[in-house]
Amino acid sequence: MLEFLIRRVAISVVTLFVISLIVFTGVRMIPGDPARVMGGTDADAAGLAEIRQKYGLDDPIPLQYLRWIGHLRDEADPGFVWRAFSECTEGYGHAYLSTGECLQACAWPTDHVAWNSLIK
Repeated sequence: MLEFLIRRVAISVVTLFVISLIVFTGVRMIPGDPARVMGGTDADAAGLAEIRQKYGLDDPIPLQYLRWIGHLRDEADPGFVWRAFSECTEGYGHAYLSTGECLQACAWPTDHVAWNSLIK
């Protein structure tokens, strides 16, 4: 049993690592310069350099990946929405409430059916 659990944990860690690489690479492959998006089309070179420095966009890609993983691990921080200049979680609070309501609405009939089948 212990061997099975160790194997499953190892597979889970490798899977999470591969998924994180896919997500990070996919975000970085989006065309365009994030600094240009945040600064706008009229931004000068000094403004773009400041944005790149502030968000670490001028760092090597492996360092950006490690920083991104660190934010996810330490703060459960999904990141910053560059176009909206806000945290990812700011615009989705209402969605979490709606999701919770949907889960409750779906869970009640399921629980009711499950308990009725156990009683019979």
